[in-house]
Amino acid sequence: MPADSWVWGNDGGDAAESIGRRLELLPNGLLWEPQLADKSQPRLSAVFHNADSFFSRQTADPSIGLTVGLGRFQPTSRSDLAVQVDLFAVAHLRYSRVDESIAQNYRAGIPITWRAGNWVGKFGYEHTSTQLGDELFESGRRGRITFERDEVVGALGYLWRDQLRPYGQVGCAIYRNIPGDPSRWRYDVGFDWYRRQDSGPLGQPFAAVNAAFDPAVDYDATMTYQVGWMWKKLNQRLGQVRVYAEFYDGHSIFGQLFNTRERYAGFGIVGSSFFGSSFLGSSFFGSSFLGSSFFGSAGLAVPAVLGLVPPLGVVGPQPTTVRPAMNASRANSFVRMVCVSGCGDLIRPPLSQPAVSAL
Repeated sequence: MPADSWVWGNDGGDAAESIGRRLELLPNGLLWEPQLADKSQPRLSAVFHNADSFFSRQTADPSIGLTVGLGRFQPTSRSDLAVQVDLFAVAHLRYSRVDESIAQNYRAGIPITWRAGNWVGKFGYEHTSTQLGDELFESGRRGRITFERDEVVGALGYLWRDQLRPYGQVGCAIYRNIPGDPSRWRYDVGFDWYRRQDSGPLGQPFAAVNAAFDPAVDYDATMTYQVGWMWKKLNQRLGQVRVYAEFYDGHSIFGQLFNTRERYAGFGIVGSSFFGSSFLGSSFFGSSFLGSSFFGSAGLAVPAVLGLVPPLGVVGPQPTTVRPAMNASRANSFVRMVCVSGCGDLIRPPLSQPAVSAL
């Protein structure tokens, strides 16, 4: 039997039992799982919150992204020692009053991750670019800026009893185009807690905290707190669903709004298994979630409920001005969300401004 084995997926056969090394292409699991409360991480999710401000009202923050393993290398004699190459990409979006585009962040990267016993880590390249939403720009309430960053990122965490993972993360920009020419270095610390095992149909609780320190805002701490319920299938790609309450206090994660400080409470759902496979089609994520049946009508229910809580909004005084009324047509909300950067100018319905309303 050869000392080296090449495996596609999980079908290793007897080769996985040999003494030597194992290369698994497209592994189902991840050695470094994205931090739950780090809002820059890739995921398929939506957060509805009460951050009413000068720039948005009845706010929704959907994210469309994923992390996949490309290849895993490990000795066949040790299951707790491995190195893996991943690939991720994500678009973080912000919408006001259902279909008014406010801002977008686009991120992609190639991390090399590893696990040795209870220690886990990653090291790799990450790119971040940003764009101002068309409706916000055309309203004249905000001008576009350049906010781009290419960086080398490293992170280290420790799995305590296979449940609690405290971690630290450092990013060093090798290229940046950010107003004020801030430092190259940024930092994150935090933890996430849940049992790293199959949860079964009843699910399990989870909690997560992340503190981000970005030089663009003079390292003023941005805090994210999450607590909720999770359904997880261990070692399965797209094997996680979460519903949770979130509290956020810090500067906006969107580069175009980086100097805007926000404080809000919200409700979120993450569903990589839940709508992972149908995302590329239209059976759930396409027609129901992003389309008018959920996001356009039923999706209003969550911001309405959150509206019962006094809005925490943006800290500090805001300009007292007027904003154009919301677009008259919402029929294209699904197409406009999916095509927010590439073809939005081709299919966006004309703005209709029969009246103005004060904030």
